[in-house]
Amino acid sequence: MKPSVYLVTRIRQSSVCALIAILSFLSAPSTALSQQTRVSDNDPGLHHLAGEVSRLAEHALGTVGVAAYHLETGRWMTMNGEERFPMASTYKVPIATQILAMVDQGDLALTDMIEIEQEDVYLTSSAISDLLDDPGVQLSIHNLLELMLQISDNIATDILFEIAGGAEEITGRMVEVGADGIRVDRTTWALIANWLGRDDVTVANRIYPDEYRALLETELANGYAGSDNAAFNADPQDTATPLAMAQLLRK
Repeated sequence: MKPSVYLVTRIRQSSVCALIAILSFLSAPSTALSQQTRVSDNDPGLHHLAGEVSRLAEHALGTVGVAAYHLETGRWMTMNGEERFPMASTYKVPIATQILAMVDQGDLALTDMIEIEQEDVYLTSSAISDLLDDPGVQLSIHNLLELMLQISDNIATDILFEIAGGAEEITGRMVEVGADGIRVDRTTWALIANWLGRDDVTVANRIYPDEYRALLETELANGYAGSDNAAFNADPQDTATPLAMAQLLRK
């Protein structure tokens, strides 16, 4: 479909600078893993690359994960490629993948207009909450995708998460494309609430915008003490292996 091809082209053009960030993950400080590198063959250039990545990783305050593929030759190198890392905002790529697959299947159109409800508008990193927080706003799927991928808009992400069918459908799509090391579980408001110590919040057990704002304001006043959360850091939700993320980006 021409619209989806156009959008994917735009996404690829705008994502070049983010590619290293998508392929590289930093976890919380850890001594459980050494920085293990692997290469596809004995090419000196690959070994030099692996050595440079290892050198840089020595300065990281945590465990580093990297997966890099050379598309033309299929050669690759990894560091801790099969370990799980929190995706943070890179989890928006799997959501976009599911949405675009639904467009290609005819289940959605990029021109479909979506009403922005007041209960969708959280105090978060979002042009929607900054500029369009009054009732009566509609945005197309295309606009929501661009907001999510180009400026990492959290409200657009949460709306698309629901349109995509939620955690089960998005993670199922990752299995279908061979990136089964990726799992997407939560909206951004649920993820951030969990990070701040509200373990009771889930997609099903929602925290609404006013309560969410109060949580953020309390944590801000307390210096975000709730974010020092060992249980959150050990949670497998919304994590990916570097190999799986690289596999997704190759598709």
